[in-house]
Amino acid sequence: MTDASRYPSNVFWSDEDAGYIATAPDLPGCSAIGETQQEALAELQNAIAAWTDAARAAGNPIPPPSQPSEEANYSGKVLVRMPKSLHAQLAKQAKKNDVSLNQHIVFLLTFATTQHTLQSRFDQLHEEQVSRIWPIWAQQTVTPSVSDKILIVRNFSRQEPGIGFLKQDALRYFVGLQ
Repeated sequence: MTDASRYPSNVFWSDEDAGYIATAPDLPGCSAIGETQQEALAELQNAIAAWTDAARAAGNPIPPPSQPSEEANYSGKVLVRMPKSLHAQLAKQAKKNDVSLNQHIVFLLTFATTQHTLQSRFDQLHEEQVSRIWPIWAQQTVTPSVSDKILIVRNFSRQEPGIGFLKQDALRYFVGLQ
């Protein structure tokens, strides 16, 4: 059983909902509402328990509670040395986009970091799918036809109802249907 109180939370007032909203940032979509901050946080503990129970029942991974942010240790300022040609190229791109050089560099760093994070997550999902489908695929004694491959995908999707579109696409690619 997961200890719901170990997950960090955020609480804020919502004019639209006329109440306090508490969220658990580590658990996507996990939130609760209350008339007071304390009530919202108490309801969030129930929501976290329900979220983790549902994920466990579906066979989905449950992220561990994150640690307190270390952002307080960083000023947000970095001095970067770079070749003059790169500096000039970045300055031209910033001017073309009508933003400051600083904004442009922050955008590029954010984009690259996000792309790296998404690629790492996709690689992890792909590896999980290969390890999950391989036992099913290895049971085949003859080279399956396209219709057999479709049947494998359908059967696996029935066995894994929470497979999602990304996983189904990765599975279809793995068995050679794409």
